Amino acid sequence: MTAFPTRRPRELEDHPRQQDWLVDTLWGEQAVGILGGEPKCGKTFLALDIAVASAAPCLRRFPVGRP
Repeated sequence: MTAFPTRRPRELEDHPRQQDWLVDTLWGEQAVGILGGEPKCGKTFLALDIAVASAAPCLRRFPVGRP
């Protein structure tokens, strides 16, 4: 089993890299997450709205970076 990779503090970047957004300020480009909520609250429609590859804003509010 290999050890988890570590870095010394001096090896870290001075400035964190710019966040790349799949859906502007809502979902990061390489993000992994969980959509949770009460039953029948619209999680499926939210997931579909995020997943649809179109240039239309997600939830009619959040711009999509690239379709």
